[in-house]
Amino acid sequence: MEKSKKNSLIETKGTIHDENLFPHRHVSKEKLFKIIAEFSTDWIYWLDPHNKITYMSPSCRYITGYSKEEFLKDRSLLIKIVDKTDLEKFINHTREILKGKIFCSFEFMIVTKNGEKRFISHTCQAVYDDNNKYIGRYISNRDITEIKNAWEKLDEKNKMLTNIYNDASIGTYQIYPDGKLRFANDVFIKMLGYNNLDELKKLNFEKDIFQNEEDRNYLKKILLHKNRIKNLESTCKKKDGTRIYIIEQITPVKDDNGRIIYYESMVQNITDKKKTKELLIEAETKKQTLEKLKAEFLATISHEIRTPVNIIVNLSQLLKNDLNSTNNEEVIESAHIIESESKRIQRTIDLILEIAQLTSGTYDFKPQPINLHNDILLDIIEKYKQVANKKGLDFLYTSKINRPLTFADKHSCQQIFSQLIENAIKYTPEGRIEITLFNNSTENIAVEIKDTGIGINTEYIPYLFTIFSQEDNSYSRMFEGTGLGLAIVKKHCDLNNASINVVSKKGYGSSFTVIFKKYND
Repeated sequence: MEKSKKNSLIETKGTIHDENLFPHRHVSKEKLFKIIAEFSTDWIYWLDPHNKITYMSPSCRYITGYSKEEFLKDRSLLIKIVDKTDLEKFINHTREILKGKIFCSFEFMIVTKNGEKRFISHTCQAVYDDNNKYIGRYISNRDITEIKNAWEKLDEKNKMLTNIYNDASIGTYQIYPDGKLRFANDVFIKMLGYNNLDELKKLNFEKDIFQNEEDRNYLKKILLHKNRIKNLESTCKKKDGTRIYIIEQITPVKDDNGRIIYYESMVQNITDKKKTKELLIEAETKKQTLEKLKAEFLATISHEIRTPVNIIVNLSQLLKNDLNSTNNEEVIESAHIIESESKRIQRTIDLILEIAQLTSGTYDFKPQPINLHNDILLDIIEKYKQVANKKGLDFLYTSKINRPLTFADKHSCQQIFSQLIENAIKYTPEGRIEITLFNNSTENIAVEIKDTGIGINTEYIPYLFTIFSQEDNSYSRMFEGTGLGLAIVKKHCDLNNASINVVSKKGYGSSFTVIFKKYND
């Protein structure tokens, strides 16, 4: 242990006989130390040669919120209250003490018992007796939170002032209560298109530049009772007659009697931002209008086509039934083709109507508690199992949840799984389709539709859910389709706050997983 010989701060032997301090009494130095510590606003404690706390001043409660009894009972509390941002600093300080450093001084932050953060100025010193024997360590902690906060506020103000003068986009002006200009910096002068301050001073500044006299008078009334108005948007007239949008912060400068001498304003030109925002709003409005018109057009055309197609389908079925009694295979085959192609047109119309409702916002969304296994998947599995088996595919369904309840729209769920299973069958020439219902890692309900089909190019996956999007758009593509199915799936997922994930590789099949929020009834 490094020793300071006779330079220790505290000597604990002997008695004080100073009649000026304590007349008619003899006070030991130990007792004097305790008296001083007990009445000190600093948080003082003493460590014995084995670094055990043997004394803790009452001020610990006012600074930390913990009592001296709590500190004496739990030795680790001194470290526990150190804020995690300063923990390493505090530990390094402790190591220096253990290595024998006599005097230490540094600042750190603590978290009080009620969760408040306080800044502490810490000093400690090794203490030796008259025989140069190490008898412990004196520690004093002072709360400097208020000082720290004051310096931080001062730093913030200095930074703000520096930014104002360094930022070329900030203009400033000063104006008297009667509307005459007192001062304007070069940035503001150029902002208005003038050459110098004298040009502006010749104008009736407030009326010629701001023009709206009623608004300015109202502003002055507010500033009689407020010290500052921030983020005020208004317009100014430039020298060439054009108008610019500005945002300003106005502060009244008052004399000792509270009378306003002049107003000071910091100004930023936001014309470009304002025009850009207006253009974006206009573009978004046009886009929404176009989408609505497109959806209405699709819906109208689809309705017009659906009626004759329904007639064709019904008549082709009647014709096929009548022809079954004949032996003319060519005519029978033609009737089959008419029916098949009519149903294809019918399905396309249904998809167009579905996407039209979803994009135009006219879909009748009715969420309710749904058991995905009982209410949705069992019927869909039964329907498509026959289609898959007819194609020679293995069709497997596994449910790993007892009550897979979610809160969703029933038609949406039917559309999601019908489209995904139909696609899996369509794009799987051979092999199997596996459908699994399970709880995922976040305890939400997941349904995976996995196939051994042709797969999807990785670079195309981000475009899968785009309307009319298909990986192969050539006329000679092997698989028929409109490119609407997955777009409908995605929109129904979004409506029901469900997510959909895709994993696929060309030639190695695909996996689509839909995740619904679990519903607790």
